[in-house]
Amino acid sequence: MYIFGGRDGSDEIQNTLHVFHIENRKWVYSLPNESSSTYTPTPSARSHHSSIIVSGKLYIYGGRDDESQLLNDIWNLDLSSQFLEWKDVTPRQNLSPNTRIGASLNSFRAKILICGGENCSSITSYDIKEQQWNNYKTTEKIPWSRTSNTTTIYKDKLILATDKEFHSIALHRKKNTKSTLDKDMKTFFKKKLYTDVSFIVEGKEIKAHKAFIAQRCPYFEKMFESGMKESQGNPIVVPDNVKYDIFSKLLEYLYCDIVDLDEETAVDLLKLSNEYSVVSLKSFCEEFLVGKLSKENAIKYAKLAQTYSAPELRDAVLRCVNMHKDLLSESGEMLSLPKAILADLYMQKY
Repeated sequence: MYIFGGRDGSDEIQNTLHVFHIENRKWVYSLPNESSSTYTPTPSARSHHSSIIVSGKLYIYGGRDDESQLLNDIWNLDLSSQFLEWKDVTPRQNLSPNTRIGASLNSFRAKILICGGENCSSITSYDIKEQQWNNYKTTEKIPWSRTSNTTTIYKDKLILATDKEFHSIALHRKKNTKSTLDKDMKTFFKKKLYTDVSFIVEGKEIKAHKAFIAQRCPYFEKMFESGMKESQGNPIVVPDNVKYDIFSKLLEYLYCDIVDLDEETAVDLLKLSNEYSVVSLKSFCEEFLVGKLSKENAIKYAKLAQTYSAPELRDAVLRCVNMHKDLLSESGEMLSLPKAILADLYMQKY
């Protein structure tokens, strides 16, 4: 549980982040660390602000400062990072939303929707990737202008609940046409029409298209350009330690840019994507495994992250192990951590 800012017992407005580990019932750390002499940017002290966690990052928006001025800045904190540092991600190039307090935040299609707030009946979207503000147009009139509202998203609709009524706002217009690219690429991969290269994996053949997989995978690009016998139409025999299903998943990702995962598949694909230099797939598997991380598998994933140079997973493992270090020390599991991770764990402050 993450608690940022607000008024303390003496009615002073704060800008400290406190973290409470629910399972252990302990306060784990706070930010900024009062014992640290290093300055890091931090959101100004505030109350009545809004917050949300999206893709492992804590976002803080708006509120009222200690001089009663309303704010409209936005900050994030990467909770999976080894070093917790606030980042001001307020857009500088385009129009900012009205200053407000008591708005509600929701995550919708890689955007944060800022809904309502004091004297405000609009929805403003924050594009996480582009770091831009945009007015979010809806097909219906927004029926409220209120502070401290509560909203949630269900089936592409924004739901506002009060003690007397519900309001439902559709978040996007239905289009007459829908892109079939994802479906078409999956069909293209499965039908194997006009293929010009084949792989032998566990004695079974998988066909593909040279130009396509070379464009998506540096390993294959170098192979086909090298003049090796594989580029001359001969079947490519994949090493025995590679499973047919996992290699097929790798190729499917190259065609479709997405693949279904379970925990075991994600581990195997992370290893294979590292070998074949498919950076985006490796990152995709890391993100999936971070979501599955627990004290039960932290040691296993520490070894995986260290062996296959998976920085996102490694940072998450360090934080997980730190949270459960008492239990892991008592069981003796800490001793089986890779030496490099043990060194980072004991040298750094969390």
